Amino acid sequence: MTLGVPVVRGLLPRMLLLWRNSFPRSNKELESEKARGDAFTWQVTLEGRAGALSAMHSFLQNCPELVTDDIIRRLLNPIESALAMLINISSVLKTYGQHLKAPAAMIRLRLYETLSLLPPQSFEGSYTHLLRLLVSEFTLGENPANTTTSQLRAACHADDSVILGSWLQETDHRTIEDQMEPNRRADGDHLQGTSAAGSGALEHDSCCLYRPVPMGEAMPGPLPLGVAVIDASVSLFGAMFARVSNKHRLQMLGHFADCIRAAKSCRADAVALNVFAALLAGMKGLHGGGGGGSGGGGSGQAAINHDDVRKAATALIVGTLTSGSPLLRCAAAECVGRLAQVACDARFTAHLAQTSFDRLKWARDVASRTGHSLALGCLHRYVGGMGSSQHLNTSVSILLALAQDATSPVVQNK
Repeated sequence: MTLGVPVVRGLLPRMLLLWRNSFPRSNKELESEKARGDAFTWQVTLEGRAGALSAMHSFLQNCPELVTDDIIRRLLNPIESALAMLINISSVLKTYGQHLKAPAAMIRLRLYETLSLLPPQSFEGSYTHLLRLLVSEFTLGENPANTTTSQLRAACHADDSVILGSWLQETDHRTIEDQMEPNRRADGDHLQGTSAAGSGALEHDSCCLYRPVPMGEAMPGPLPLGVAVIDASVSLFGAMFARVSNKHRLQMLGHFADCIRAAKSCRADAVALNVFAALLAGMKGLHGGGGGGSGGGGSGQAAINHDDVRKAATALIVGTLTSGSPLLRCAAAECVGRLAQVACDARFTAHLAQTSFDRLKWARDVASRTGHSLALGCLHRYVGGMGSSQHLNTSVSILLALAQDATSPVVQNK
């Protein structure tokens, strides 16, 4: 596919046929397939299907001139078959052993990557099953490890780099620091928190040999499969969120809150980090992907204008502003600003600001002060003067008082 349109054009009909035949073409065929084979044949089958999806991804990435509505329709047949297979693969994993989990995860990764290059409206008919799969992915529904996304840094504003630990990315010795990070993490003395820094390697994904390096990323190598799958699910969720109905948004927000409450300690933080990265991706998608500067109102392509959705989102986000994790406080504050941006409602923005004002007047703990201070900063960043000069004056006076409070140096530094 990397040879480009002149070479691929003549081969495309045969490639489409090959991709279609790589997956079961009906539920009956899928069920009969599950009843035969052994562990080895299933491993070979899953790896072959991951390869087919990877070839589709490469085609979409390298030959966009050939991607017509008809080609998209024909590509969706094997893609929908792949989704159906993933939904029903749990019995195969139970029967033939856990070593098939990695090939199955690779298929999910390739599926998410391929769908991310298609117009979100083209596969709306698969949203129900796909969203269930994506949400399970980044809420760690079937993942016993506390794996976190590497997308949080990109989802938050560049000005928050010190809090997120990405200040290392601006140094000349970045590569050395990244390679040292796994050793620091083992000693409990890590600099970048939940970052996957230093864990990139060619062995994780050989496709990086022919894929272009994404803008802003650096070598060496792709991240481990577990992180890569969650990253891809977060990105695809962000692309789909703008087209999801308010009913389903409300259900997902409730589910996110339940997942975070049900998890314990470090796992709760891992789930919350993934959830907030997904929410930020979704809200950036709602706003058309544009970054909001001072005065950047909600001029995006869509808005969160349903009261119940706003209330559920506010409850989830504001409750995390007082988290013990600086990363979560930063992510929640960013969500406050983005939520106000896509709500397109001055009264709602004023409500968010007033909530932080009230907490800052009485709060004495570092977590509450830093979290709500960050929230006010993000509101100003994404909706300008927060709706009125009165709120701006109140915000500045409160933040100035906190900055002058010598009894709390941690808050002053924030």
